[in-house]
Amino acid sequence: MNTLKTLFASLLLTALVWAAISWPLPEYFGDAIPAGAMKRHNLDHQIVHMFPGDHLQFLYYMWLFSDFLAGQTPFFYNVYEFNTGDDAQRWRPGSYYVPYSLAFSIFYGLGNRAVAWNATCFLALWVACFFTWRLARRYTASDGIALTAALMPLLLPYMWIQLFGGSPAGLGMSFIPMLLYGLDIAVRESRSVGGWLAGLAILFAGTTDTHAIFFSVWITPCWCLVAFTQRPGFAWRSFPEWRKLVLALVPVALLALVALAQTKLGTRHIQQTQAAGGRRIQEVALFSPKAEGLWSWQDLVVSSHIYFGYLATAVLALGVGVAIWTAFRKRDAESIRRAVLMVLIALGITGIILLALGPFSPWEGRFFTAARKFIPGYKMIRQPAKIYLLLPSLMAVGIAAVLQLGWDSFRQKFRWVIAAIAAGLAIEYYFQTKPLLSLVDHRNGAYASVAADAESRARKPRAIILPIWPGDSHYASVYQYYASLYRIRMINGYRPFVPQDYVRDVFERYRSLNLGHATDEQLDHLISRGIGYILLHEDMYPEKVAPFPVTTALQALLTHPRLELLEQDGPVWAFRILPTAEVRSITLPDWSIHFPARRIEAERQQPSTAPTENDPDASNKAFAILEADHRIDISPISTRHLPEMRWLIRCRGHGILRIDRLIGGSSIGSVDASVDWPAWRWIEVDAGQFEGAALISASLDAAEGRVDVDTLLLTAGSWKLLEPGESLTLPAPIFFHAGHIDVQSGSVVFIPERDRRGIVFYGPKLPLAPGHYEVRIESETDSNLSGIGGIWIAACPEGQEIGRAEMRQDPTTSFTVRVPSNQPFLLAFDYRGEGRVALRQIRLTRLE
Repeated sequence: MNTLKTLFASLLLTALVWAAISWPLPEYFGDAIPAGAMKRHNLDHQIVHMFPGDHLQFLYYMWLFSDFLAGQTPFFYNVYEFNTGDDAQRWRPGSYYVPYSLAFSIFYGLGNRAVAWNATCFLALWVACFFTWRLARRYTASDGIALTAALMPLLLPYMWIQLFGGSPAGLGMSFIPMLLYGLDIAVRESRSVGGWLAGLAILFAGTTDTHAIFFSVWITPCWCLVAFTQRPGFAWRSFPEWRKLVLALVPVALLALVALAQTKLGTRHIQQTQAAGGRRIQEVALFSPKAEGLWSWQDLVVSSHIYFGYLATAVLALGVGVAIWTAFRKRDAESIRRAVLMVLIALGITGIILLALGPFSPWEGRFFTAARKFIPGYKMIRQPAKIYLLLPSLMAVGIAAVLQLGWDSFRQKFRWVIAAIAAGLAIEYYFQTKPLLSLVDHRNGAYASVAADAESRARKPRAIILPIWPGDSHYASVYQYYASLYRIRMINGYRPFVPQDYVRDVFERYRSLNLGHATDEQLDHLISRGIGYILLHEDMYPEKVAPFPVTTALQALLTHPRLELLEQDGPVWAFRILPTAEVRSITLPDWSIHFPARRIEAERQQPSTAPTENDPDASNKAFAILEADHRIDISPISTRHLPEMRWLIRCRGHGILRIDRLIGGSSIGSVDASVDWPAWRWIEVDAGQFEGAALISASLDAAEGRVDVDTLLLTAGSWKLLEPGESLTLPAPIFFHAGHIDVQSGSVVFIPERDRRGIVFYGPKLPLAPGHYEVRIESETDSNLSGIGGIWIAACPEGQEIGRAEMRQDPTTSFTVRVPSNQPFLLAFDYRGEGRVALRQIRLTRLE
């Protein structure tokens, strides 16, 4: 089959496989992009909204390059992230993923960002399929066999995991078969066209992905050796023969040097980060798969990345055995070359798998450790499975050689075997991968209001976006996307290697804004940098950000005299920073109770000199013992001062518990609490008075006797243990939640077009007295809701369900539960995404 026919055949094959594996992406081609991959049988809900992750980050950089070409952004100026106020400091030369960013720009001109991204990923699959087909065809006389081999980059789960996850490796690995194909031509035929093709593959791998260029460089001499063993009749003593071979390979060396130079330029910023000396082996272990993932159909997270498959293992193992036996029996040059090829392919695949396992490879990871020690640059690899970039090409050549063995023996009769193997590979790999799709917005009113307000004031839109992260959080990828829609220069950003000066001068300086605490000094400093706006993402506020739900921070921002609300679009709030304080009348609902984000287990605190014991009635089935010289130090918590802020401590024993309260690392005085009860009870200790935001903590010891300590909670507001007949009404916005707050109705609203299914609302994570309770929820749902809006789940302790109820169209959902202990009580809402739901308030009534 000639090149043109192979192009069309590989295009059709790619389209069929892409449509089958990525479905329903073809239906959402212009509205969604893949955001991750899971095992097909484990993914219940595969379409979400603006899912944060590397896919959005990669999309941002692709868009940025297209904006360079469109003349909207100066070439090589990444001004829309990590911008502290000076655009000139944001000159970032680099390859920007050329040539695929060029393809993205063309597709973007024909559609929108989703169209451009999905078309670019499809193009990468087609490139991989075409060159794999051409490579395999050099090791078989049958186009049917070459087609079967060309399935490998289209079917192997790792390719889809990289593409669906938004990793540049997914695009970069499409150049590996191009590289091997070119090297094969250069080495076996001494043709310089092969050298230029291989050199371009290395260059493009280098401009696309650092892992792709790294492994491309290291596989080049290895594949030259493999190809050389398949070259018949080389004149070893002929200088012209050697000269012709060397000249064919010169373009590879030249373009590889160019690729390495540009890669070094593009990664120079790593020298300013903590990763400059290489990844610690403990860090690598967190991202390393285990051998069970090679053949397991279960979703093993990282280990699922290295799925190899049963049929491929059987075909290749059988092929190696048959090739060796045939060579031993025939002892002719062709049989020996094929046996050598199969052995080298088998060794290569085995080596790739061993290195992919990282520290979990056999012999206590010594194979991987040796690679880190002796191969320059290997210490920088955090995800050992990235070496799987090489695997589809090796597997394709191995399968082609194996099937050619059968073809040589059985000819036409073997066609059915080839078809059966192709079908078997397709079926097995099909069930290993399914995409999680993320719908992407084409506009956002809050970001648009910032851009419009800045334009009306004749200045560039600059903003800080909350919550602010140290710079390496995938949540910031959503900021990148929205900021790029309106070309807003944000001080935030997202990349894997973050300069220390950003952490020090930006994150540490402004992190109290996550708490809602904005000082005049902070706001003046932002204004001096030209940053006049604050944006808050209400639905991206995980518990690690602050000690209380997002409402605590939002309430402070809404009432701040130097912040003016511009616009709310769903969960995104936009504020303009005022040069001076203004008196405004703002009335907000009563959000005075602040639920604790952290459950502090006494037995887990470090440093601690307190021994621990197990107890099924303790919150983590264990507790710490304080007596004599034992001591527990609570890790500092960053918070702003709130009314009635206090520590809740679950303890028991006979003695005096001494709580030394610390603010900013300094003691503000200790409180002695008399403990004289055998069962677990809660005591309250005022956290202390301070201005603004601070790091607060506590140290616990026993002034007398023995006191057992189970759990500590930091809370604020008027929470109390209810007596029989008493009730407590909790506004929905004070709970931990996704969705968005509607201030006018005092509700938390979820809509299926935007909010994910699952647990989207929970709290209070505070204790109730043991007894029977009625839980009554007031809500509003779509009038056309025919099914279940969601499930309410009550648990005490967390993880131990004590009751549940379905929420339907009725404005009130109620059920009774028996709270078995005074451990923290949790009420959660499992949203089903069947319609709009607005939660207003939860009323807890103790019945007895």
